Amino acid sequence: MGNFFLAISFFSLLFIFPTFTNGQGLPFISNFEKGVYQGGTQHWEITSDAYGVLYLANNDGLLTYDGYAWRKYPVKNRTIVRSVLLDNKDKIFVGAQGEFGYFKEDNPQEMEYVSFHKELDSLKVKLEDIWDIVKTDEGVIYFYSGRQLFRLENGKIDFQELPADISYLGVTDNQLFIHCLQKGLYKLDQKGMPVFLTPIPLKDGPITKVMPFSKNIFLVATLEGSLYLFDGKKLNSWDNQAKEYLSRHKIYTATILNNGQFALGTSRGGIVILDKNGKTQFILNKENGLINNNVLSLFNDKQGNLWAGTDNGISCIQLFYPFTYLYPDENMGGTAYSAIKKGRNFYFGTVNGLYQHTAEENGRLAKSKAFLIPNTEGQVWQVQSFGNEIWVGHHLGAFVFNENEKPRHILKNTGAWLFKEIPGVKNKLLCGSYNGIYLLENENNTWNPLGKLSRFDESARIIIPESNHSFWIAHPYRGIFNLRLDESNFFSSSVTYLNTKQKLPSNNGNSVYSIYNQAVFTTENGIYKYDPIQRSFFPYTLLNQVFGTSTKVKTLVEGFDGDIWFAQGDEVGYLARSRERSDSLVFKKKIIPFLKNKLVGGFEFIYPYQKDKVLFGTDKGFLFYDMKIQNQYPENILLRHFSFDKNLNAVTFEYVLPYLSQSLNIQYAIKLEGFDKEWRPWTKDNKMTYSNLPPASYRFLVKARIEGIKSWKPLSFSFTVEPPWYLSRGVKIFYLFVFLLSIFLLLFIPRKRFDKEKKLMEQKLQKKTLTEKIRADKALEDIVRLENEKLQIDNDTKNQELASTTLHLLQKNELIQDLSIKLSEISKSSKEKETKQAIDQLLNRVANDQQMDKDWEIFAQHFNQVHLDFLHRITEKYPDITPKDQKLCAFLRMNLSSKEIAPLLGISIRGVEISRYRLRKKLHLGADDNLSTFILHF
Repeated sequence: MGNFFLAISFFSLLFIFPTFTNGQGLPFISNFEKGVYQGGTQHWEITSDAYGVLYLANNDGLLTYDGYAWRKYPVKNRTIVRSVLLDNKDKIFVGAQGEFGYFKEDNPQEMEYVSFHKELDSLKVKLEDIWDIVKTDEGVIYFYSGRQLFRLENGKIDFQELPADISYLGVTDNQLFIHCLQKGLYKLDQKGMPVFLTPIPLKDGPITKVMPFSKNIFLVATLEGSLYLFDGKKLNSWDNQAKEYLSRHKIYTATILNNGQFALGTSRGGIVILDKNGKTQFILNKENGLINNNVLSLFNDKQGNLWAGTDNGISCIQLFYPFTYLYPDENMGGTAYSAIKKGRNFYFGTVNGLYQHTAEENGRLAKSKAFLIPNTEGQVWQVQSFGNEIWVGHHLGAFVFNENEKPRHILKNTGAWLFKEIPGVKNKLLCGSYNGIYLLENENNTWNPLGKLSRFDESARIIIPESNHSFWIAHPYRGIFNLRLDESNFFSSSVTYLNTKQKLPSNNGNSVYSIYNQAVFTTENGIYKYDPIQRSFFPYTLLNQVFGTSTKVKTLVEGFDGDIWFAQGDEVGYLARSRERSDSLVFKKKIIPFLKNKLVGGFEFIYPYQKDKVLFGTDKGFLFYDMKIQNQYPENILLRHFSFDKNLNAVTFEYVLPYLSQSLNIQYAIKLEGFDKEWRPWTKDNKMTYSNLPPASYRFLVKARIEGIKSWKPLSFSFTVEPPWYLSRGVKIFYLFVFLLSIFLLLFIPRKRFDKEKKLMEQKLQKKTLTEKIRADKALEDIVRLENEKLQIDNDTKNQELASTTLHLLQKNELIQDLSIKLSEISKSSKEKETKQAIDQLLNRVANDQQMDKDWEIFAQHFNQVHLDFLHRITEKYPDITPKDQKLCAFLRMNLSSKEIAPLLGISIRGVEISRYRLRKKLHLGADDNLSTFILHF
């Protein structure tokens, strides 16, 4: 987008007529020269589609513009395109010299042209220039050549011949109007037949436009500049303020604007805007920004822009934009420093002098030019008003005058910056000058300087009152000063210098402003306030939270309703004070991107002169801002181009937000689902190519934003990258078919041989299997017999070991019992107490240790091997049995008697019987069940 804006001529704006909008300046005009749109010089008709894309009938063909790129499409015979009409079926009808057809917009970069040449040849008529193409609400399309009126319906063309050559064809309120120059005005009835309405005076020339005016009333414009109101029967001349101007400059084209007013394009005088009362709103021509005064076509788009196709180039007039410009000093376009509005008069201070302009009663500026106030030529720094007087701070000194009087030069020996009233003191003012502060006095209605205040010789461009007798003075590189006036003797007033010692972050770059009647200091490191008790500065947290401290705030201006306008860095905006909370200050920061880098560096001028209306000084004139006017934005992002390169598996997207008139920072972010994991960063680029995409289904997303203003929901486009032909689904199926066929043939040919050999092999295998089975059965019998013999031998060996172990235990226990008896006898016969105690302890130990775990473990190991893990199985099934019960079970399994078991357990036979009884219960045996039999068969 940046390329074509290099060729846009932004505007030589002269203050000739008031603006169309509520602002006081002229609208911005963007001009597109031939080198930008790469087409012919003349533009005969302009229209747009539902998305806002512009279509122009041009000498070299059909032009399109989407806010980013211009494209050109010639017709078949490459002649001048005179007319264009958009159909709702993606067809763009065009009329040219001896040619009529339409473009199919399948792809904006490769639109296909379809000619009706053959159909027209079959009618045996000779086509001349097709000047107009119109469409009725019923979908019937009409166009004309000479006196032939053509009708296109359902793809078929027919025609009828009118009484004379047609000079105008148009549809208004679904009525088809036709003007035959030598006959008059006609309309088509329901049967498609022309019905004569009224004659048109020959002196007025051909009709150039019929527009709706009010209910059943039409406004008729003619080439010779006449305007009529037509009620369907009679023409009545419409009185208007531009009647003489239009008569001199002709009316070649016209259109009705979005607000119901009328734009008239002339052949030599540019564009005239009239309201319904016939009042001239303004005139735009080459002197104040229009690219050419010969206007051939006009079109009012959905975004409120008025497009003018001229004899050489295109202009886009931003009628409904909130910003307008004003050059009070006409074509000099000098830097703007200050302005005030006093009553109906505006006073503009510029580098070239002070200019006055008087507003109308409705608030708009009058239709005359601003004029230079005498004696004020040169650099004006400040314009102020006190009472009925206007004060001018000028490079040559101080000037003062009453309205409609000549200014008087009262301070001549130095340049004057500004003026301040002294609260509570009448007829005296302070004047900040290049070399100090002067005291001015009004005596007998005449102002004179009394002299300069002592003790301060610095430049005093910024002065803010703090109290009745105290003022703050800011110097750009010396710090902050506090002036305290002595009312009894102003010239002995005191001046206090404050700098980094009072906690200012620096002596450079400081300024002071009055916000809510409090002094607020802006520095290179944030905003500060002053504490008179501590006599030092401290950071102003509330505003620092909003602005931060890294970028200097250059100016602060209190507006209406508590809003604070500011310039910070290269940005301009305002802090909107919350209306919901009155007990505390809450701000919302709003940036106005259009104002970026527009204000004068070091002399930023912001003047909220009325609620919702603000005036700014720029390096080239003044800028008016009407906050009530809302920008009209396009609704959707458009995908303008999509292409796929099969060789590289590459896709290219071209997308645009069709914002036709603005060079604002439109940014795009994209994401290809199936390829990108995250959204790509915001960028101004509106084109993206993805290469080497693997075969898959994808979804392309693009979203747009104008940073700080508006964002748009993403545009979605789905597509599929197919695999190469040799990996396509059909080819894969073919591969599979060939493979299966090969397998089938490989198996079918040797099938009989295989079956025969298989049968023979099966017979041999059966015979061999039978022989091997007999041998195997015999071998298996031998193996089983040998294994049984081995098991028997192992079992006998283990039984012997078990019996030996058991016998050893019996002998060991008998010995221990004999020893216990002997020791017991010795204990009873012993008379020594200590000896007796030692023997008793020994007997107890023998009794307790009579069954050692080690002996039992050895026994249990051998026992489980012989008796198929008997102890584990019975413990697993009957978990309540104790280790003692396990031993009893083992001895019963060995078929030992109670008498044999008693010494092994170290208990009496009676104890064995008791243990057997308890074991029966744990094994859940009934009265008829034999314990020994159960154990042996378990």
